[in-house]
Amino acid sequence: MAVTESISKRRSYDGPAIFERGFRPFFFLAGIWAIIPLTLWISTYLGLIVPLTDINAQAWHSHEMIFGYAGAALAGFALTAIPNWTGRLPVRGNRLMLLALLWLAARSLTVSTLFIDVSSFALAFEALFFIIFSALVFREIFVGKNWRNMPVAIIFSLFGLVAILSSLSNMGIISSALNFDRAAIATLVLLISLIGGRIVPSFTENWLKQQGAKDLPISFNRKDGIILVITAATLVCWLTLPYDSFIVSVLATASCLLHVWRLSRWSGIATFSEPLVAMLHVAYLWIAIGFAMVALAALDIVSVSTAVHAWTTGAIASMTLAVMMRATLGHSGRALKADKATTAVFSLITLAAITRLIAATLASTDLITASAIFWIVGYLVYVVAYTPIFWNLKK
Repeated sequence: MAVTESISKRRSYDGPAIFERGFRPFFFLAGIWAIIPLTLWISTYLGLIVPLTDINAQAWHSHEMIFGYAGAALAGFALTAIPNWTGRLPVRGNRLMLLALLWLAARSLTVSTLFIDVSSFALAFEALFFIIFSALVFREIFVGKNWRNMPVAIIFSLFGLVAILSSLSNMGIISSALNFDRAAIATLVLLISLIGGRIVPSFTENWLKQQGAKDLPISFNRKDGIILVITAATLVCWLTLPYDSFIVSVLATASCLLHVWRLSRWSGIATFSEPLVAMLHVAYLWIAIGFAMVALAALDIVSVSTAVHAWTTGAIASMTLAVMMRATLGHSGRALKADKATTAVFSLITLAAITRLIAATLASTDLITASAIFWIVGYLVYVVAYTPIFWNLKK
């Protein structure tokens, strides 16, 4: 009786709803942070705000969108998915609150660096956040003996390491030929290729079976593993070789075609009657588009910035949003069906990505501004629609 009662008490949770599971605070914070740095950056870009410190606004913007926004999205995903992988109880309550506060402190301090030099404090809190987050992930994987997902844990930790190195580089403490922000983008592209290759066909299969379909996606197999190896090799070459390298062009073209072929095996066309599923396929398509842009940039047909934004405003933003909205609905006991707000959010971010690619190619200030507006409005809709769910303000 005592043992059963103890287990029941451990499994129950009666604290604030926002700290009940990882997706709640971190998907909420990701939505907020998608808006703030971009608003500040577009304001500096248009000359509406002038930073009071000697800081590179472009580098600041890149760091915050990659490590701030994507860092929160990764933390929310990992802390929500790992209990499903291991069968263990989720990180919640005070431990989850502490991790969220560390993230919030780091981000607040990085905003402050625009006006006063507190970069050392920002680095300290950012490093502490990623170190504790990685430690929690590895602990759950080890204790749960979930060795299949150890590569995912390693990629999470690699992303955190790159975040720290990026801050050190921006502060001039270390010098390296490697662009750490692009290294982080490459890490996220590889992570999306790995996890997306599991969840997109899996979620699609579940939905198609409910519709009585017979033509189902092909699950992850050895061919997918080979594609991931080629993807990793291409990303390494993109980071280490000159951007106009013939090798980069060939590998990027091959990776683009392989990811298109991979996507074609997942029955995506059959899902367009349910946007919540279809958006996963659209988001994954941006991986292939990014490789196509890398190949074209190597041939000096488009700018390097075009390739970078195909992955940042395209693949990373689209996939994180698609997963965040789906996970939020599913883990809060709601139907896995996109309402008008959910569809509008994804549509606006897709429009922002397309506009940003054209803007990068044409070097158009007007289109950059338009893309930023689409982005900000899209995430505002996300925050308004999903905040009541995160805080359990509505059923």
